[in-house]
Amino acid sequence: MEEAMSTTETNTTPMSDAELAELFNTLLECERAGVKVLTEYEKDFAGNDEAVHTIVESRRDEGKYCKLMFDFLRELGADISPRTGSFADKALAVEGKAERLAFLNRGQGWVAREIEKALPRIDRPHMREALQEMLDTHRDNIGRTDELIDGLS
Repeated sequence: MEEAMSTTETNTTPMSDAELAELFNTLLECERAGVKVLTEYEKDFAGNDEAVHTIVESRRDEGKYCKLMFDFLRELGADISPRTGSFADKALAVEGKAERLAFLNRGQGWVAREIEKALPRIDRPHMREALQEMLDTHRDNIGRTDELIDGLS
């Protein structure tokens, strides 16, 4: 009974450097995918200044978090993945403006959930604070993208 209960509790055991490096490389690959996708999606909305502004701001955030993950990996002395997440190819294959944005939000939501799961295990305050900001930014971007989708309906 005790074992079953412990599986539902949040794991707060601090992440090892190897676990942090794996997390940061995963997030780096995801953020690279986000930059690639948003660069292409911007073209879909040429002439719609509000949409382009939202997309450009989101892409700027993705780039900012690529750099953050890169810096954290360097700080750990870890290898830095050169890959871009597979999400990019999947997202670029989606057709339709609203459908593309909804797919983008699914990816943003996945990143947010991964960060949320990891936060209790990150015992380095500067990393935890930066990831909390990244989580909040992803949630904000999801909300702004939802508004764009609503405006397309």
